[in-house]
Amino acid sequence: MLNRGAIGAFRSHFREYLAEFLGTMVFISFIIGVVHQVKMGLGGYADTGNTIVWGVGFAFMMGLFMSAGISGGHINPAVTLAMAVNRGFPWRKVPGYMFSQLLGAFFAAVWNYTLFKAQIDVYDGGNRNLQSCGLYVAFLPDYMTIGNAWVAEFFATAFFVGGIFAITDKLNAGAIYFAPVALGLMITGIGFSFGSLSGYSMNPARDAGPRIFTAMAGWHSIGFTGTQHFFWVVWTAPFVGAVVGGFIYEFFACTTPKKSFH
Repeated sequence: MLNRGAIGAFRSHFREYLAEFLGTMVFISFIIGVVHQVKMGLGGYADTGNTIVWGVGFAFMMGLFMSAGISGGHINPAVTLAMAVNRGFPWRKVPGYMFSQLLGAFFAAVWNYTLFKAQIDVYDGGNRNLQSCGLYVAFLPDYMTIGNAWVAEFFATAFFVGGIFAITDKLNAGAIYFAPVALGLMITGIGFSFGSLSGYSMNPARDAGPRIFTAMAGWHSIGFTGTQHFFWVVWTAPFVGAVVGGFIYEFFACTTPKKSFH
């Protein structure tokens, strides 16, 4: 029989990490789900125009509603790092936040694979290939080089984190009381403007969790070797871009440095 006191103590002690796990899982589940529907042309959703861009925006909003009031709604290791570097988020919490986000993204991939496996089997004929692996992770577009894609991912993440800092800034015109909606619209705008360049992942956990899952689910090394080992771009550029974007906002928009965490 479960000890309710022990469960309650566990939930209380790990409350923020559990919220990051849940928020990330919801966020990434919606993203992977809309990619499945659009790329496989299910139910006519490929014909609605910019479906993925809007889906990502709503996904981010839902992930934030699930977690923002408890953990701050980072749901992204790059955001957690930027918060630690620029806003005084406790470094001791960084590893736990990042692990929770990675685990949430991994289980988002598991959940979507469970839902869509029959359709995937039709889509790739049961031969797990680069095309079907792209339902879960980003690959280098034919019209981009690795270097250009890294720069695009860097700048997209810098805009993203700078926008987060602005929207949540109580000393600016921040959208404090409807931040999840504003942030969802912001990431939609980034997708409309720069999404075609690198896939605008801007989130190492969003890519790493599903990419690890694909290696376990029949795609083997495709996720890591495909298109010039593209995975390292979306695992590194967001971290650098997030820190730089946060610094730029703090430098240009703040008269004094603000530490949101103590």
